[in-house]
Amino acid sequence: PTLFNLVEMATPEFMIGQPFLGEIIPRPKPYVFLYRANQEQNFIPSRGLTDGRFKLIWNFNSAYPNGVRQSYQWQMPSYQAWDKANSINILNNIQKQFWQPMPVLEFYDTSTDVYETNNLINNPEHQEKIAEMKNRLLSIMKDNKDLGLYPWSLRRLKNSQPFYDYVRQTNQSVSTLIDVASVCSTATENDIELLIDYLKDPQPEIRYWSSIGVLQLLERNNINEIPKEVTANFNNTNENMEVRLLSAEILVKHHNDKQALNFILNSVKSNYFTAYATLQNLGKLAKPIEQELVKLLDNKKLKLFYIKSALINTGHLKYEDLWL
Repeated sequence: PTLFNLVEMATPEFMIGQPFLGEIIPRPKPYVFLYRANQEQNFIPSRGLTDGRFKLIWNFNSAYPNGVRQSYQWQMPSYQAWDKANSINILNNIQKQFWQPMPVLEFYDTSTDVYETNNLINNPEHQEKIAEMKNRLLSIMKDNKDLGLYPWSLRRLKNSQPFYDYVRQTNQSVSTLIDVASVCSTATENDIELLIDYLKDPQPEIRYWSSIGVLQLLERNNINEIPKEVTANFNNTNENMEVRLLSAEILVKHHNDKQALNFILNSVKSNYFTAYATLQNLGKLAKPIEQELVKLLDNKKLKLFYIKSALINTGHLKYEDLWL
């Protein structure tokens, strides 16, 4: 927007920023919108707002940590050293938070907590401000038709039309998806019936987010049993692949389901994009397919970084083998 303003051209509609140079500079907005998109194969979107002092962060997939391995940032020695230090358990409580499942909501007073280590989301003193910022964040996402909550596979169309144009021309209910993702991401064990309804929804993106909701509850040990609809979605060969992979991950983490584990393995062998993240996020639960993964290390067509990462998780490889 700043460059368009300098050359006195209209800013394209899809740009939501404001110019800070040029003849006409608008008044500052009360909030700055923040976002975190895909971490390569890992789908862990976050959104946030700050007014310069307070910052709200909404982690829509909090079943995973911030520190999910991916090949771009893991080229940096600092990430490797931090990851290795976590693996040998020499970090303090603040340092290790990056490697633990994220809280769903974070709220910081950056005037007193510049490094954002003291999450005030449950502080009674700030509940009014938190509620206001949560509502404002969701409104901004809806007003701008934030497409970042659509799973990877549902953003790829057979034609070459940009997804941005497609959702507008076909009047896709982006607002509904944002509402569902917000509900599923904050769901508790008391919301399991609602998650079950979403697991049966005709729209795959809704089934996807309800699966995330179940996975988050399972990771936090908030549920002992999983809905039978998870198994039904996994067994449905016509189901969206990302929904099936999430369902498989839930089944493996719940009761070490062998069929689900082999499905994840075969999806990796087929080089399916998000299957690598599913495999990596199983941790030590990938041990039964360890030797099958070892056989894949000679296949240069596959994303070997993630296969090595999984083998490090199972204990077969040393951390130093990640880039060998």
